[in-house]
Amino acid sequence: MSRIRNRVIVRVLRELSLVEEWGTGYRRVTQACKEGGYPPPTWHELSSSLRVVFRPHPDVVDNAGESNQASGAVGIPKNETVNDTAETVNDTVNETVNTRQQWFIAQIIAGRQPDWTALTQQWQVSRATARRDIADLKARGLIEFVGAPKTGFYQLASKT
Repeated sequence: MSRIRNRVIVRVLRELSLVEEWGTGYRRVTQACKEGGYPPPTWHELSSSLRVVFRPHPDVVDNAGESNQASGAVGIPKNETVNDTAETVNDTVNETVNTRQQWFIAQIIAGRQPDWTALTQQWQVSRATARRDIADLKARGLIEFVGAPKTGFYQLASKT
């Protein structure tokens, strides 16, 4: 349904001649993604706000996976996009987790043993951010650490 969510922004955009016509935004954004070779965006209407999620271009994801794997980091394998892993994660997780956390869980599902260093290398985030993401997944009961501190690994939490 096409409706104005923020009248002030609309007025400014209209005065700057940046608004062409009403009700075409979804179609134009989706078409622009398609023309650029990007995966289609996902739209989430959250009461009075709208969240649009754009995914990276498949070539960027492939290149990031190749370069990270070559340097020893755990990357998204070639031809496996964030959308593919997100679907697998969503089948496993019924809670909202951020993209880094989705990636982390997808790595576990794929049989890899990611840790905070893999998160920092894949997503170029700080050590503190990576550890916070993992701690959040543990606090939610989605993953657990198994084994000794130096040789252990994360796995999906057993639902007992």
